[in-house]
Amino acid sequence: AGGAKSSEDSYANGALDLYMVSRLAENISFLGEVVFEKETRPGGEEESIVDVERLSLKYTVSDRLWIALGRHHTALGYWNEAFHHGLLLQPTIDRPEGLKFEDFGGILPVHAVGVALGGRYFRGPWGLDYAGHVSNSRGLTPADVQNAADVNDQKAITIRFSVSHEAEGRLLFGPMAHFDVVPPDPAAPGREGEMEERILGAHLIYRNDSFEWMSEYYKVRHVDQLTGQEFEHPAYYAIGVWRAGKWKPYAALDRLDLDTADLFYAGSATPLKRYIAGIRWDLHPFNALKFEYRHDHRQGVRSDALVVQTSFTF
Repeated sequence: AGGAKSSEDSYANGALDLYMVSRLAENISFLGEVVFEKETRPGGEEESIVDVERLSLKYTVSDRLWIALGRHHTALGYWNEAFHHGLLLQPTIDRPEGLKFEDFGGILPVHAVGVALGGRYFRGPWGLDYAGHVSNSRGLTPADVQNAADVNDQKAITIRFSVSHEAEGRLLFGPMAHFDVVPPDPAAPGREGEMEERILGAHLIYRNDSFEWMSEYYKVRHVDQLTGQEFEHPAYYAIGVWRAGKWKPYAALDRLDLDTADLFYAGSATPLKRYIAGIRWDLHPFNALKFEYRHDHRQGVRSDALVVQTSFTF
């Protein structure tokens, strides 16, 4: 198969996600989400951390317009808003590689701190959902989500549209775009200049009583304003789920074609090609058990894994 081989058996605790919603007035609501989890530091050392993942105040004018202030999940496409941190909700054990959280090797700004707005329009079986953000820009590293300040003068801008059609099944598709400037990092050699960041993407989702298809594509483009170098990072996934009562077999492809010459991602993200076959067993509406086989190709090393996960809510 090529590359190094290894064999490892291990257990792991997942995250504990506390989710809070409160209605403060007729049109005003508060949302908070706090996650207790373990994070692996460079060198392999584990550290228990507490992350405030979402903290926002939302004013709803009507179905067609809402406005929110605070920390949100960025309106990138489908997965990031549909599943958030809910492992019970998502079909596979892990998030797609390109959509991993910033502090776990993700390449996308999946959290945004600033002002968000959105709304929905309906005409017969058709609908249009839109959302946008004006938020703090990237930090010095991909893991930096700037909560209290912004080291840049610029702000990040995100816009996403989803067109839906309801018939025998539900079809959902649409584009997104994100524009930002990555600040220079004088302490990192080769990072002396700002980088222009542009992310374009699209999602296509279809669901009926017996089958579900989910797919998204993103291309991150960085241009170093000092040297003129350009870096492109395509990321995409496709998942097919067969619905058979409590049993849901699934298959997936997950790929991240990272340009490793981009020093902004040095030491965090790595390229990946992953094939997945699995089955989900819904023991109860509040508890699911997933069995998953993975074949990975990462940085010249091919590996196989069998992964089992239980997720639940209460």
